Amino acid sequence: MSFIKRIWEKIRSSESVLYPTFQIDSSRYLDENKSVGMPVKPRENYFEISLTEQFLKDRREYWSEYIPLTLFLTEFIYANERKSFPFVIGPDLLKSLEQIEGDENIRYKNTRVVGPTPYSGDNITLFAGLFRVRTKNWAAQTIGLLETVAKSFDSTKLSSYINIAEPLLTGIEGFFGMGDDMQFRIGQRDEYRDSEIHSTNVFRSGYWVMIRENQDKVVKENFWVKDSQLYYGKQKDSIKPYKECDYLLFEISLSEKRNDYETFDFHEHWENARIAVIRKNVQQAETEFESLKVKLLSCKDIIETQKTQLLIMYSGMYDMIKSSILKSSLVIDIAESLKTNKDLLRSKGLEIQLPDNAVTITSDFTKAKGAEFESSNFVIDQKFMEEAIDNPILSRAKIIDN
Repeated sequence: MSFIKRIWEKIRSSESVLYPTFQIDSSRYLDENKSVGMPVKPRENYFEISLTEQFLKDRREYWSEYIPLTLFLTEFIYANERKSFPFVIGPDLLKSLEQIEGDENIRYKNTRVVGPTPYSGDNITLFAGLFRVRTKNWAAQTIGLLETVAKSFDSTKLSSYINIAEPLLTGIEGFFGMGDDMQFRIGQRDEYRDSEIHSTNVFRSGYWVMIRENQDKVVKENFWVKDSQLYYGKQKDSIKPYKECDYLLFEISLSEKRNDYETFDFHEHWENARIAVIRKNVQQAETEFESLKVKLLSCKDIIETQKTQLLIMYSGMYDMIKSSILKSSLVIDIAESLKTNKDLLRSKGLEIQLPDNAVTITSDFTKAKGAEFESSNFVIDQKFMEEAIDNPILSRAKIIDN
């Protein structure tokens, strides 16, 4: 039995009421987002899960005797294996995000839980739940420890986060033996399916809400999302922020590329290769660029189509800087050698058949160009390269010529 299923079975056996959880209809999203409602495509998209809003109706109820704790547990295929990944949103993180309202209501907004991470297909299991833990020193310290460990690793790069996933899951499961000291408030376990195989409950982008309210009192059609916040009302022009009950609002989003590639270790090799070219250390530059290609193509956190695009971009920049700096330097060396040898021959009574002004013009021009490149460290317009590789032909490239 998977970890998420074990946790869900414990909750179901102890709770007599399960509160409503539903996806808000895409026609009621007032924020412009062209990808909303689109299925996440295996091997073509990244997905991201974010807690966009958490609302607690009575702050005093949670912070005087209880500590609020939100858990997101996900299970999906990563690096050819089905893995479980936890995310703990405890007191430290909540206090940095909280927005206290005048009536002692409290909101927490915009916390990324998972991603962007490649979607490899098959089912995605997600549990999201709000708990409250009775305040005891050991409970607060344990939650703080789990939070600290989770924050110490970058969950956007699962290749590193995977190392702490199992210890975190073990620590989280320990809370469920606390009896009444660990109280489930709202939450749901769901399993989203691959759109290439199934037509129902497919893994798609959108907003989901969980409300601590009797299901009979919840009118799903009256809920809206505006500025990543939950609103309520029958008509768009009369909606107001919802604040009747505790709730969680989370979003699943998709993208075709991630823009944080400069934070990966393969990009460090590009910087090293660029500097080596500027210093005219060709062998080191070639070694660094080969390391870039190896690490990029073996990276588990980049989808294959973007690997292709990035390799094209890096190769283009590498060829450009080599042709600009190394060839200019070569011409400078030739011009200097030509002038030196011409003077040497003239001192011996010999004359080379080349006009003086040709040597001077060549030498001055290449020196100026070389100085221009080296003084600026030859800064390539990387934004231009990124835009260039976004054309349809390169976006569809599948084969890399190494």
